Amino acid sequence: MTLNYLGSQKLKDNRGVDFTGLDPAANVSSALGANVPLVQSVNKIAMDAEGITYLKDGSFYVSDEYAANIYYFGADRQLRGIINPVAAINPQTNNQVNFNSTVEPNTGGRRNNQGLEGATVTADGKKLVVLLQSATVQDSTSAQQTRQNTRMLVYDIANNPTPSTPSAEYVLTLPKIDRDAAGPNASYDRTAAQSEILSLNNSQFLVLSRDGNGIGNGDSRAAVYKSVLLVDTSSATNIAGTVYENSYTPIAPNGVLRSDITPVAQTELVNMLNPAQLSRFGVNLPNPVAAANTPRLAEKWESLGLAPALDPSAPNDYFLFVGNDNDFGTTNGVMQGNAYSAAYTVPNQILTYRLRLHTYVDPIYLRSMETLGRSNLNALRRSGTGSLIAMDDALTGFWAAENLRSRFGFDEGVRGFVQSHYQNLQSDQQNGFSGIFGFEMPVQKWLRFGMSMQSGAAWMNHAAGNFDNNMYGYGMHLRMLGDGWLARVSASRNELNYDNIKRNDPYAMSAQGKTEGATSSIGLEIGLPILTGSQSWFPYTGYEWLSNRVDDYTETGSAGGDIRYATSTERSERAFFGVQWGRILTATDTNDWSIWQPVLRVSYSHSINNDGKTAGLKLAHVDHVDASQNVGLSNTINSAMNVQAQLVRNLTQSSQISLGFNTSQSLNENFSSYGANLRYSLAF
Repeated sequence: MTLNYLGSQKLKDNRGVDFTGLDPAANVSSALGANVPLVQSVNKIAMDAEGITYLKDGSFYVSDEYAANIYYFGADRQLRGIINPVAAINPQTNNQVNFNSTVEPNTGGRRNNQGLEGATVTADGKKLVVLLQSATVQDSTSAQQTRQNTRMLVYDIANNPTPSTPSAEYVLTLPKIDRDAAGPNASYDRTAAQSEILSLNNSQFLVLSRDGNGIGNGDSRAAVYKSVLLVDTSSATNIAGTVYENSYTPIAPNGVLRSDITPVAQTELVNMLNPAQLSRFGVNLPNPVAAANTPRLAEKWESLGLAPALDPSAPNDYFLFVGNDNDFGTTNGVMQGNAYSAAYTVPNQILTYRLRLHTYVDPIYLRSMETLGRSNLNALRRSGTGSLIAMDDALTGFWAAENLRSRFGFDEGVRGFVQSHYQNLQSDQQNGFSGIFGFEMPVQKWLRFGMSMQSGAAWMNHAAGNFDNNMYGYGMHLRMLGDGWLARVSASRNELNYDNIKRNDPYAMSAQGKTEGATSSIGLEIGLPILTGSQSWFPYTGYEWLSNRVDDYTETGSAGGDIRYATSTERSERAFFGVQWGRILTATDTNDWSIWQPVLRVSYSHSINNDGKTAGLKLAHVDHVDASQNVGLSNTINSAMNVQAQLVRNLTQSSQISLGFNTSQSLNENFSSYGANLRYSLAF
């Protein structure tokens, strides 16, 4: 692994002033309604920054050791808010707040240099979790091995980035060690304090726990304990809001945890001092500090990071990066323009492990599922709706042309038709072609029955990817002619095959899949035919019930980012009204086959009910509830203005051809549908 320095930027407080790392002594000031340690000589807020964790909008939190504050910064690195520590952690000396780092508080609160060492945000961005480095003063004694019961605080940041109190607080019992031995034994004299926390999901976390031995501490003792723990809060006691949080009432008198408090469960996940693993890279144990410039481990391991292995054959594999803090230990250093030299150089080190984490919810994968997965499913639904509308538009064009025949009378014979149709969905860049053929036959003098069949293909390129859509469908209808009125009842169904579905992946991989679906519609239309010379007017109104289903499927090819889509069904009801105008042939031009009859149909359809507004998505390979979400979906069946225009020409006394164009403009969102068709019909 190669590290490249890319630069740094200063954090600014609410005044636009940068922070300082100087010890604040007992000086306390106020900023944004919170207590802050202030270095009076430079009039700057003192911050010993330890944990950093980001939200998806670029804002971030920094946890602090001095005050045990949590500072919230905007993406511009300007201070936006502060979370003060709860009462039990707030350091006090002689009953006064005192944020200094050299003298231990004698009233209670965090120990000096043992503040909020770790900070992490859960994958969904709704919880901020911080971890105290070791036990508070009231929860331990002067003996270091009693400092093992530290505190994990959980803040709900879903609606407020700086809540005043945590929603949960748990106890984490850290390992006890013998700093002089090669492993734990009966003579424990230290607590392996924690240096970092990283969320796997809302209940499981990685915690970096370590001794203080190694390069950088000026001591010759060999490292005895450096491990990454897996901890789980599911069964732990929540002490938020109790006297253990709101006062200095100890959870562990003299370092012994109360029997009525259950700490978080834990197990060792990675032993960083495994000699067989380290020897592969020339690092030998034990590794005393005295031997400079030889491969050995640093003292302070304080950072954790995870990145997917991007291996489709092992989708739960991740690289765990564990990094150290070298405390600016270098013999050739420059800080703020001033050169300096430490006694020896402490190298920047990163250990990289490949782990199989079945319950890790990668926040980047989760956000991809929320955005790209949602967009992909919306596009599939839109394609199904487009197929349904295309068939309905084709049949509507046939009925509109037939309404001109014989001055709204019905023919006695059977009329067959063949039609080709092209459609474009502008918002999702879908194009499609379909062919439809059918017939209409008399049942009674006032009643005709029709059937139709359709087959077609479409392809779509959208914001999240692309896919093909093959479909076939059928429809039936009845047309009725009464005394001064004309009506129809229709029903249709399309079967759809979505093939070659490809979704973009945040790590430049391609998630792939295929699925099926179906659309259905039932419609009723009634109108009043009006003849005025050579023109016909047909005001009408009606009702539609429409259904659009996309079946469940699971992607492949995106490793840990594969999404499992639950079946999504959208149902809608629409009322519509409109008017049709057309020129009809008169007695003088009935035999003139060169005459084109224009037909214009304008309507408004209003969505009066629409369900199926959410769908279940899940990261396919993650075995945790946090990997599942119900995401909000766009309506694909909306209120819309519809215009259909066509030219109809009689070729012979029994045959007819028409050219048509139709468009639908949604009034609920930015969506347009355009179609064109060519139809030939023949009476026989």
